[in-house]
Amino acid sequence: MFRKVLVPLDGSPESEAILPIIAQLPEDVERELTLLHVLERHPPSQVHGEPHLGTRQSAEAYLQTQVRKWGSSAGSVRTVVIEEGTRGVPDTIVAVVEQEQCNLVGLCSHGPSDLPKAIVGSLAQRLAQVLEIPVLTLRVRQLPTGCQRCGEILLPVDPQARVDGWLELIAVLWQAWCLPVHLLAIVPTTADVAGAQAPVASLLPNATRGLLDLEADRAVEWLRSLTIEAQRQGIQTTSSLRRGGELDALRSEVESRNCPLVVLSTHAPPAWQVLLRGSLTASFLTRSSVPVLLLPAPRSAPPA
Repeated sequence: MFRKVLVPLDGSPESEAILPIIAQLPEDVERELTLLHVLERHPPSQVHGEPHLGTRQSAEAYLQTQVRKWGSSAGSVRTVVIEEGTRGVPDTIVAVVEQEQCNLVGLCSHGPSDLPKAIVGSLAQRLAQVLEIPVLTLRVRQLPTGCQRCGEILLPVDPQARVDGWLELIAVLWQAWCLPVHLLAIVPTTADVAGAQAPVASLLPNATRGLLDLEADRAVEWLRSLTIEAQRQGIQTTSSLRRGGELDALRSEVESRNCPLVVLSTHAPPAWQVLLRGSLTASFLTRSSVPVLLLPAPRSAPPA
């Protein structure tokens, strides 16, 4: 599925941490990995303690070392060094994606996790907002010691978004990673209801509890039918329901299942419906230690 992959590298070991995950994709003789370095107009002297790649010669030499390291496991590897456009690094990456017709971008988000980044969004989120292809991202607080290639892909689903597309998405993930897919539905308790529904839950706790319990029962039945249909198509699929806050429930599921990949989206295309509500994606990205595959909506999709 992912045959043209772009990985932007800034010269630091942290940015390279996504490459072992890219190399884990099932072998495909037609896959082409493009390693990109963007020459900034006003570069700092260092990036995360490493000398900054300020010249085309140093950038090309650096990328060639990565080609020698990953060429045998990641398929055909090529390099691109390009000067930063007038609108900044993210738009320069977007331009390369469009020019190279890539269908996956892989990158690491590194640096301290702080509130402004959770609000404004990481580079991966900004790219996902303008690209119509998935973005595979990994937050790196420290260099990983190994690479996990087992467990289940975690796919949080919204049981209220019963539209066509879930089976297609499950099949795509199965095909791309050759790993079982675990479907997770999260239904809040009365204590976890937020937003516009919070005042109603506070005034009518018993009624709210009854409605949420009914939603949970319906979610279990929907998960069961979706899982059975996926299994009929030969896809290893399991499912579960958690009650509570979305972020805590998602993190608990990742830890308990040792998931090597989480799939999230922040928009609402008709066939690849919103996977979870609110700003869960931004919150999870700033805390996750596992790779996250962001699925952007088509540009024509209405805002959520």
